[in-house]
Amino acid sequence: MANKSIFNRAVLIAVLVLPALLYLFFVYGQNEVFFQTLKYVGPKTVVTTDAGVDTVYYEIPEFDLQGTNGGAVNNETMDSTIYVLSFFFCDLSHDLSCNEFSFE
Repeated sequence: MANKSIFNRAVLIAVLVLPALLYLFFVYGQNEVFFQTLKYVGPKTVVTTDAGVDTVYYEIPEFDLQGTNGGAVNNETMDSTIYVLSFFFCDLSHDLSCNEFSFE
């Protein structure tokens, strides 16, 4: 009975630890990166403080829009999330055209 208990514990540990070890090996054990990193958009500024030199990256200005479901979409509702925005504007009062704005 004791051998079965030891075997069950060994199997449980292998099932829990082996995937983590394989993940670490394949992600950090390779010389090349398998995922795409996003570039910083906009100007960056070098700031000198008492602690040393630091780089401050561009921040998205405040915005307040209406979502497709009628709810508000602004900096507060998108707080602490990564988001990619694609804007389009439809003005059906003058002509039947929708212009898409895309910036890279």
